[in-house]
Amino acid sequence: AQMIYDYLADGYSSSLLGHHRLTLMGNYSAARTSLNFMTMRTLDADNFNYEADMSYRVSGLWRIAYRHTFNEFYGASFLDYSAMLMYRYGNRDFGLTWSNTTHRLGIQLLGATIN
Repeated sequence: AQMIYDYLADGYSSSLLGHHRLTLMGNYSAARTSLNFMTMRTLDADNFNYEADMSYRVSGLWRIAYRHTFNEFYGASFLDYSAMLMYRYGNRDFGLTWSNTTHRLGIQLLGATIN
């Protein structure tokens, strides 16, 4: 895990996005399972978000994954989570994804989701 403090003073966006930010990131991988997360809090503005990705490799070619995202910015919030079934072809992943936001199945090609 890694914790980072950022001081931002660009004269343009820092008045809205804040000057002081804390970020916590981490990852874990063992055998067929992996977990990655990131959370960020602005200390002097109303801005918070976190993301987590979890994956389990069922076989050498197939894996299932889950992604959870939350963003909050000055009282407005956004929550999404998605589940994916991925197939590895060479060094690329292809698969089906379901998003809570769209409530639809999508296709993921080479890491880009198409809904």
